[in-house]
Amino acid sequence: MNEPAQAPAKGPTGKSAWALPLLLLASIAGAQTAQITSFSKSGVLEWSVDTTNTWSGLEYSIDPDGPWGRDISAYWNLHATGHTHSIDIDIEHIEGIDGLFLRVVCSSNNLLGEPFDLGSESIPAFASSDYIDLAKIDCISKFRSGIGHDYSDDFETCRSMKHYYHPGVTNWSEVGIFSPVAGNVYSMNEDNEGHMLLIQSSEYPAFFFTLFHVAPTSTLHQGDMVTAGQVLGTHYGNETTSDIAVGINSTGGWKRVSFFDVMMDGVFSAYTNRGVASRSDFIITEEVRDDDPLSCDAGGDFDDPGSLENWVQLD
Repeated sequence: MNEPAQAPAKGPTGKSAWALPLLLLASIAGAQTAQITSFSKSGVLEWSVDTTNTWSGLEYSIDPDGPWGRDISAYWNLHATGHTHSIDIDIEHIEGIDGLFLRVVCSSNNLLGEPFDLGSESIPAFASSDYIDLAKIDCISKFRSGIGHDYSDDFETCRSMKHYYHPGVTNWSEVGIFSPVAGNVYSMNEDNEGHMLLIQSSEYPAFFFTLFHVAPTSTLHQGDMVTAGQVLGTHYGNETTSDIAVGINSTGGWKRVSFFDVMMDGVFSAYTNRGVASRSDFIITEEVRDDDPLSCDAGGDFDDPGSLENWVQLD
């Protein structure tokens, strides 16, 4: 277990300044020690570990007793062969937040599990449950659409590599959300429109399912084991649509695939019953998207949704 101790101190401007915490680590091999050595005003965080060849990640909280959030798309699973680690934090994201705690988590193992080799292994169709009450959904955005904002991976850029599910009922907060696979709640981060849940598959630990804008049940916590089809909560509300993304920790980097790529036939049958002929109807291929590229601004928003059809309407 990681048992970090940390304490923020108020700077002269009232913005958070950071004390240097000592991070104690336990591993199968025994106790390890890591220490944060500096956090510069420009946002460079440095720490040292008493062992080499380790992976690290940054967690955050407004309460030192937790819960602790983590964002695996940034500041996570950083590998270093030596004793010293460092990351560049976007200081604008935390500047002015009083009482924000940061801690570093280190491990002698890859924090995302053994990488999946896309070159030698086919993407499995193993998701045995839908993540949402499909009867209450009227349309779904396509993978690589121009809806929302840039949500790409280490292999592609400027495209939405997830699916938005638009409810067709009056009260969107009544739409149920479920775990698509058996696994663990790898992270559970709260924002101003519900929680973002990350489910790591038990069967294929390199596969992660991100569920956005969830109002979780009161009994659900980060680290919990869940079963396929287990109720995780409901959609947050009418302020935003629901969305799901699937990411793979691959040998070549973070790879996003469509939820329909990993869905079992029995789950997809509910979509054929709603008038969809093929899984490919939900996917804009990489080649087609490249031939009709989107334009993104500096913040990742699309300048326009592009000329391709972005939505699939359900019967």
